[in-house]
Amino acid sequence: MRVAGATALLGGAILLLVLGVAVGTPRVSSHHDAIAVVLRRHDVAFDQITTEQPWPVAFNYYAYGAAIAPYQLAVTVQRPGAPPLGGSFECADGMRRCVLTLLDAGIIAAPAPDIAPPPAAVLERWYAEVRTIAQRAIR
Repeated sequence: MRVAGATALLGGAILLLVLGVAVGTPRVSSHHDAIAVVLRRHDVAFDQITTEQPWPVAFNYYAYGAAIAPYQLAVTVQRPGAPPLGGSFECADGMRRCVLTLLDAGIIAAPAPDIAPPPAAVLERWYAEVRTIAQRAIR
């Protein structure tokens, strides 16, 4: 009986994974992707997005951590037929609770989507969770 339950649970988890991939939700896997999402939300056309961590912001984040100094990037957005936009991208912990500010485009602390961990890490974590559930059900 326990094996049947574990098999059903595993089958359901696989079905959910397949449906998630089939739906094709856009994946935000980098700061660049998150910035692009915000630009599209605000109808800002762009050719290229460049980022850099200026000194001493980079030092402060890595030396003292996100509790003291949030993760910050200087952003330059190259636009077709228009001057570039300069601004900043800030995340509370490097990958979550991010905001984009580009004053010349009227974008002030616009929320950006959280940046997802790499796909391999997601699948490894999911597999470990399913394996743990199946082992508990068998015991």
